[in-house]
Amino acid sequence: MTSFYGEDLAYIHNQGYGGLSEAAAKLVLAHFRSEKIKAGQLTDLGCGSGQLLARVMEKGHEGTGVDTAAAFLKLAAQKAPHAHFIHGSARDCPLPPSHAVTAIGEVFNYAPPGTRKAPSLLPPFRRIAGALPRGGLFLFDLILPGARPSLTSKGWSEGEDWMVLVDAKEDVKRARLARRILTFRQIGETWRRGEESHLQLFYSKETVLEALSKAGFRAKTLRAYGNHPLLPRRLGFYAIKS
Repeated sequence: MTSFYGEDLAYIHNQGYGGLSEAAAKLVLAHFRSEKIKAGQLTDLGCGSGQLLARVMEKGHEGTGVDTAAAFLKLAAQKAPHAHFIHGSARDCPLPPSHAVTAIGEVFNYAPPGTRKAPSLLPPFRRIAGALPRGGLFLFDLILPGARPSLTSKGWSEGEDWMVLVDAKEDVKRARLARRILTFRQIGETWRRGEESHLQLFYSKETVLEALSKAGFRAKTLRAYGNHPLLPRRLGFYAIKS
């Protein structure tokens, strides 16, 4: 069992799962244009391989990426070499003053180490609000709880030099999702096998909107980032600091 988003799963995620970040980057850039921000600062929580940062910084803005996975930060530093990176948690790391903060890909659903009950969203949301000016953007998405459709499933995806198999089991009563992830990556003439386990904890839409309001945001929900639809049971939140 490897660490959370170890080298091979980070590589696979970078190769095969970039569409959501690309779509989110367009929303951030549209916000900067609407606010006439020519040199904005984006902080991307759970930045992954840096795709969102790279797209925003290509347009002349600055960026900071935060992630708990060292393998992701290594990839992100290659993709967005002029960004600043923090190896830490989206929930409690220090945040620089920013014009926009993003957390794309269910970042706040992931259970902190040793946690079995969803911690309050209000402390991290207040920290994010403190890093933003009035009118600043907080864009993120989450998996929502619910009995139907169940997220319990088995599936696989593959690329030229990788394959990933996911066994996801939802506990509706306890509002959580456990994923067992098997990875296979070609290294030279051989294939390397890896395994990870991820636990995600659910928040209701009402809980999220209440925490945003208490933290000083006015928010709307999204079923898609532009033309890119979110997966079933996922919901985006487009929050502006009041």
